[in-house]
Amino acid sequence: MSERQGGKYTRSREYWSNTQGGRTHKLLYPDGLMQGAPPGIVEVVFDPPMLMMGKGQRLGEAVTSSGSATYVIGGQLYMAASYTCTARAVRFEDVLVPAGTFHTLRLEVTMGMYANPFGTPVSSTETAQIWTAPNIGPVKEAYALDGAPAREGVLLATNLPLGPAFPDARANGEPEILAVTPEEGVTIALGLDPGTYLAKVCDWYVVLATPAGPFSLTRHGWQRGVIRLGQLGLLPFTDLPILETTLPAGSYTLYFALRGHQTWTDTVEIRVEPVPQQ
Repeated sequence: MSERQGGKYTRSREYWSNTQGGRTHKLLYPDGLMQGAPPGIVEVVFDPPMLMMGKGQRLGEAVTSSGSATYVIGGQLYMAASYTCTARAVRFEDVLVPAGTFHTLRLEVTMGMYANPFGTPVSSTETAQIWTAPNIGPVKEAYALDGAPAREGVLLATNLPLGPAFPDARANGEPEILAVTPEEGVTIALGLDPGTYLAKVCDWYVVLATPAGPFSLTRHGWQRGVIRLGQLGLLPFTDLPILETTLPAGSYTLYFALRGHQTWTDTVEIRVEPVPQQ
């Protein structure tokens, strides 16, 4: 639930989905639409859902949508309207709200609403800044209606999991321990689930501890020592091979670490043992 503080509007709940981009399906005002208005639960349903983010949209690009907006008060149809929406992706920002700290994409949105109640045409234009987090939806909003002072809404709580990033390191598909002989091939592969930190820029480390000391994956290949791979954004991927080789007898550990305001690490151990002689 997000609460819009200040201005004439009461608290509201906003229903989003993150499939095929970010879309607003419905607004719910449990205390009425605005202060001084007749009481009753107000729902505004968008058909098709209002597009806030397009799949594959890049920073600086805008997406547009239009459709119907149906107002229902106390379970009864109150007004049929239409909407237009233009939303531009601005930049990634970290935002602190009562529900927690989120890595968000800031959107600049212009929404137009048009209706003809009782034969009298009416329209309004709302401009907004919306901070939306992956797998969560809007966590902060600042709206201005027809040039009036902006009002703010923040995410108070959510029942969705606020997932950390999950790096994944595997050897021959094994997530924890792999036992092989020196003659057997070893394929080390990485994966990543960014959780709610999609596109968050972190320091990446991929380090293989060996009997001869640590070796790090760098932009120029494997090099001796503990060396940062680079500062990269967190994006989802699976089964990305980074090393295919045979290894001499010994114990090895592959570390895949992501370091930002916190650190996420996964490891896989490789035990290379010769076949006992009969």
